[in-house]
Amino acid sequence: MIACSVLAGGSRGNSTYLRFQEHSFLIDCGLSCREVEARLAAIGVDPASIEGIFLTHEHSDHIQSLHTFSRRFGVPIYATEATYQAAGLAEKKHAGLVPVVSGKPFSPVSGLEIFPCPISHDAVDPVGFIFQYEGVRVSQVTDLGYVTELVACEVKGSHLLLVESNHDPQMLKMSQYPWELKQRIMGRRGHLSNQAAADLVQRAVTEKTEQVILTHLSAENNLPDIALMTTLQKLDGLVPVVTVACQRKPTALLTLGVTVSG
Repeated sequence: MIACSVLAGGSRGNSTYLRFQEHSFLIDCGLSCREVEARLAAIGVDPASIEGIFLTHEHSDHIQSLHTFSRRFGVPIYATEATYQAAGLAEKKHAGLVPVVSGKPFSPVSGLEIFPCPISHDAVDPVGFIFQYEGVRVSQVTDLGYVTELVACEVKGSHLLLVESNHDPQMLKMSQYPWELKQRIMGRRGHLSNQAAADLVQRAVTEKTEQVILTHLSAENNLPDIALMTTLQKLDGLVPVVTVACQRKPTALLTLGVTVSG
């Protein structure tokens, strides 16, 4: 079975749970350790079952309790060397680093191949993660200012796609944010708008795609209904189920209907 829950998705903290058969992992750990444990418990997952944490980049909303969770449960951190250093993890106690290289696939357990896909964001070495497990593709790409051809190619045909749908441009322009921050968010190393996310989903979805999760929504400059409708209008009758992740609570534990041997 392949299962997924976005434990939190937003500017105040991000973490995703993934299970491939008996192997459980997190992408990022941007909540307090207590909150990560509570949200895992809410979906019926023992924190001690986590085998690794895959780190996308060093920003605080992705690493808040990374070293604490790693140390408490003996979970290794998979990150590029540049991200590891930028996150200050070399000075903190944790269960250890497993170095990965942006653009180079790796395999933490038998049968699971992971591609750390380079993305455009204002971090030192940011990546999305493309998981391939016995013919099933799961992709998460968040915190990217624009969609490169590599990203579009890698996520195409995903059975499950998790994608950032950060802001509504009009809400952002009318917000109280300083102009410099607005420029950063809208820039090529910032965050995807709802429309940009919808465009990516439209390009990525094929007959294989079962689930799409929109995540990393801004609490100030977006609304779940706007993000959802923007993507649904682009899909125009295509079949995947589209879910919007929440900052305050985990999504339901989604499972893929594809048959996985083993």
